[in-house]
Amino acid sequence: MSEDGVFTEILEETSEFETEFSRCRGLLEFIAMRVLGGTDGIDEAVENCFRTASRNPQSFEYEGEFRSWLLRMLVDEALKIRRRENRHQVGEFPWTAKYWKVSVQDGDPV
Repeated sequence: MSEDGVFTEILEETSEFETEFSRCRGLLEFIAMRVLGGTDGIDEAVENCFRTASRNPQSFEYEGEFRSWLLRMLVDEALKIRRRENRHQVGEFPWTAKYWKVSVQDGDPV
């Protein structure tokens, strides 16, 4: 196969991948919203999913297999974002300590 033929084949695979990905985009955004618990981070999760999937695009016999493959990657990306956001929220409410004081009584396990 000539060099031009290889390049053409790569372009065809890329455009086919992008077409299939765009058909799944609405579902991916919906699942990202559910995992993230809101609209913040949806675009980032979908874009990260696209980048991860496009690095090593797989070919599947059925569209459902492709969708499942993408959804697994999307959930991983959304969970990474959620963990990152949760880490930023820890210690965000230091004022709560003065309202919920805990004291150790004699006999309490420490």
